[in-house]
Amino acid sequence: KLVQSTESYDSNDCVVMGWGKQEARIMRHTKLSLVENSKCQTQIRATGKLSSKWLLSDSNVCAGGEEGKDVCEGDGGGPLVCKHKSKNE
Repeated sequence: KLVQSTESYDSNDCVVMGWGKQEARIMRHTKLSLVENSKCQTQIRATGKLSSKWLLSDSNVCAGGEEGKDVCEGDGGGPLVCKHKSKNE
């Protein structure tokens, strides 16, 4: 189920999945936390792969950014799910 704007989710309890660009027989997954878009944009710009004026769309969601913690290379934009917060939390 997609999160509606009136619902909330745990930004520290997310999982990303993917096959990567290598020949894979097993889908990989890892737990990641969401990253605020301003921080994500800064980190992406710092890679030098995009212009220093590149803008991240507000419709994008970023997760991870931790050195060595990824599903596998080539899965940017892969499925990401986060735990739904119940109304009692």
